[in-house]
Amino acid sequence: MRFSTIPIIAALAKIGAALYVIEDNYPISSAFFDHFNFITGEDPTHGYVQFVDRAAAQSADYISIKDNAVYIGADHSNVATSSGRQSVHMSSVKTYTRGLFIVDLGHMPDSICGTWPAVWTVGPTWPNDGEINIIEGVNQQTRNRMTLHTNTGCSINNSGFYGELITDNCGETNQSAKVGCSIDSYSSTSYGGGFNHIGGGVYALEWTSSAINIWFFPRGSVPANVDSLSPDPSTWGTPTTRLSDTCDIDHHFRNHSIFRSTDFRYHVLR
Repeated sequence: MRFSTIPIIAALAKIGAALYVIEDNYPISSAFFDHFNFITGEDPTHGYVQFVDRAAAQSADYISIKDNAVYIGADHSNVATSSGRQSVHMSSVKTYTRGLFIVDLGHMPDSICGTWPAVWTVGPTWPNDGEINIIEGVNQQTRNRMTLHTNTGCSINNSGFYGELITDNCGETNQSAKVGCSIDSYSSTSYGGGFNHIGGGVYALEWTSSAINIWFFPRGSVPANVDSLSPDPSTWGTPTTRLSDTCDIDHHFRNHSIFRSTDFRYHVLR
């Protein structure tokens, strides 16, 4: 993935009814990586992957600053070993409860077999503290899928967003494991090859006590105030994903770290 433009990842604190100010700005420099822990060891989702530490990632050029952008990639030169292809799995040092999170991406893995890129937030105890998948796709998927996971008692009301509702039960009971509540973007430029063809775009997650909203703005159609010091989501139109009055947000979502990874060979635990 190539993160571009300031703010790359910005976490913003709310100071009024609709006013946000930047709390954390993850810069276009090597300092970007100081904001993250590099997770190694066995992949809990059993992907065909070896997650490496920061030193190994820098040495192998999996992470770098290129063309005024933060580059985070994986081994694309060598034949993978029996234990999988080397890649990077990162989680933010800081945790957040509510806020506005803006992610500007210039490029992501293409829509090809075996890839599983994702950007998400999750609490320390899963699923009790919740999980919000902002960007996720597998294999030849062409549209982004946004999924939320909680404990029992949270669901999506099919209104207030323009994505395609796939599943409405966010809880981890009364359905197959790790399904959650999912909404697909209708945009063919929201993920993979279509996303890369237009030069990427901006994803924004607004998390308040009353709602969780996710927007996608293709490159060239990003509202001007998204990249300002005081972005205003009330002017951004209908979100692609919305979770609101059928879920107690403060009960189900708290203390989230920001995660980013590229995994291989998608596998769902049952």
